[in-house]
Amino acid sequence: MLDQITHLFRLKAIIEEGSLHKAAERLNVSQPALSRSIAQLEALFGRPLLERHARGVRPTLFGRKVLSASLRLKRHWELAEQELREAQVGGNIPLRIGAGPVWRALILPAAMVEIQKTFPRLVVEIYRAHPTKSYEDLTEGRLDVILSGVGQETQHPRLIGRKLAVVTNQIGAREDHPLFALAAFIPWGFFSAGAGNATNCMNTNQDLVKRIYFPRLAIPLATILSGLPDLLVGLGLLAGFFLYYGVTPGPAALLLPLFLLQGFIATVGFGIILAHSKWSEDRYGHISKRPT
Repeated sequence: MLDQITHLFRLKAIIEEGSLHKAAERLNVSQPALSRSIAQLEALFGRPLLERHARGVRPTLFGRKVLSASLRLKRHWELAEQELREAQVGGNIPLRIGAGPVWRALILPAAMVEIQKTFPRLVVEIYRAHPTKSYEDLTEGRLDVILSGVGQETQHPRLIGRKLAVVTNQIGAREDHPLFALAAFIPWGFFSAGAGNATNCMNTNQDLVKRIYFPRLAIPLATILSGLPDLLVGLGLLAGFFLYYGVTPGPAALLLPLFLLQGFIATVGFGIILAHSKWSEDRYGHISKRPT
């Protein structure tokens, strides 16, 4: 059992370094010893774990699954080792939390006071939550919990999500505010949200993208179009504020449809570029990587 764990940790180092030579230097072992470890793992699982190429090695699809399991095993090993040590000396218990900006700024500071009172031996490490990468870190054991408003636990069968709080975002302005900042914020919010959501839309819909006859442009276009209701609601609120404060738009307001069309085209174009760039980087990024 311990030999297999050693082989798994060696596989992790090889994948992270992308080279048997670099992994051997990092672990201070010989390359033949690493090759024997990989051979024993491939014989155990009956499937190849690594692919050789001109610049080193990269994991196969099954190799990535084995790596994910190895990272979880490493995290459980660390927790078990920490627990056994603390049983004798009464040390601290680490907890790694990935938190979104609202959680880090508003909710966690007050909650940490109560947590420290209830669990004085708990040492909390807070990391910035990423919309996609943090869930991989959680699955592979690098994080223990995620506090975020973006839920993707349904895409990971081993994860469970719980609703902890409802966050309401509000915009405040002084009574004599001219509302021009709000007029600029609404289209910018549509642009930034549409382009940002389109960045990872190809990766989150890989099953559709891999279909031969499925039009790939439909995915970022549908993602951006999903933000139109928010844009229309924002424009309606803006019109209501204008009426409330007695602000009368000038003749330039007649150009509003043309301005919205221009912004929509810019959002679609920029979103498609980001989506294609992210998709190409994740699929073919290893081709352009050079060993360091």
